[in-house]
Amino acid sequence: MSAPCDRFEREHLAELLDLDSLDAEARAHLESCTVCRSRREAYERLARAMREIGATHERRADHVSRVLAHVDAPRASSPWRWPRFAAPAIGLVAAIALVWWLRRGEPPPRFAVEVVGRTAVALRGDARLGERLRVQARTGAAVWVYRNDRELLLVCPRDCVRDGDTLVGEVGLDTVGRYQIVWLSSANGPLPGGELDRDVATAAAAGATHELRELLVE
Repeated sequence: MSAPCDRFEREHLAELLDLDSLDAEARAHLESCTVCRSRREAYERLARAMREIGATHERRADHVSRVLAHVDAPRASSPWRWPRFAAPAIGLVAAIALVWWLRRGEPPPRFAVEVVGRTAVALRGDARLGERLRVQARTGAAVWVYRNDRELLLVCPRDCVRDGDTLVGEVGLDTVGRYQIVWLSSANGPLPGGELDRDVATAAAAGATHELRELLVE
């Protein structure tokens, strides 16, 4: 009986889970070999599980050192014998799991503002007509966008979409004017009425802190 195919581990194909990153021959082998295909699916399940765990759990400050210490620790002898390709596979699984865990990265920005859809640098002002204003904030906060202090254009989280721990909202810059973007530390306060100064004062009286930014569109 021939030995099971070990190409998936031998050529480190798990490092290239995206089929488009493989050359044609390797991709054809993965698609035709039931053993390699099964192992690739197992690695994908592991990667998804690590992403889900990382999204809901805090890792300890000494996580990396504990993992490395565990890898370096001596092992008691055992009558069990792994197949010759299993040890590299286990090491690769551990490496991929650690990479996915560390890729959690920094938390989303507390508050971010950007202009999207740029085709050229604005000659005057901060943005051009036809571009879009995009705001991002961590969940739990609120973002209000006004035009010329009195025209309320966006109330987040009501008008925003949630992407993980981030709220994202967009406003079309279709009118010349000054656009005010207000970040508030809490979304639990009173909703804005449409007048910038009064709305901010009401939110402050309810205990929220705020940050104000302005964008000029000409």
